[in-house]
Amino acid sequence: MQLRNLGQNGTLVSPIGIGAMSFSDFYGPVEESGSHAILECGLEMGINHIDTSYVYGLGESERVIGSFLKAHPDARSRFHIATKAAIHPRCKRQPDF
Repeated sequence: MQLRNLGQNGTLVSPIGIGAMSFSDFYGPVEESGSHAILECGLEMGINHIDTSYVYGLGESERVIGSFLKAHPDARSRFHIATKAAIHPRCKRQPDF
C-alpha cells in the first residue's frame, strides 16, 4: 500500500482509510465480528488509517475499534485513528449539515 505524508512532514498514512461509521448500525444492523473482519482485512492490505467519531452510534464505532485492538494488541502501533470532535449530543449548537 502506498503511503502519504499527513501534512508536509507528518506521519505516513494510507490514501485509503477505513470509515468506521458502518461499525455502529448507521447503515443497518452490523455484527462486531464483521467490523473486526474489516479491520483485519485492512491491516492485511496495508491500510493504516481509521476514521471514526463519537457520534457514530454514540461511541459504538470507537468501542468496536477498541475491542479489536484489545484482541490484536500488535495492531495498535499499525493504525492511525482520526476521530472528529465538537459534534456531541450535549453541545448546545450543532453544525448545519
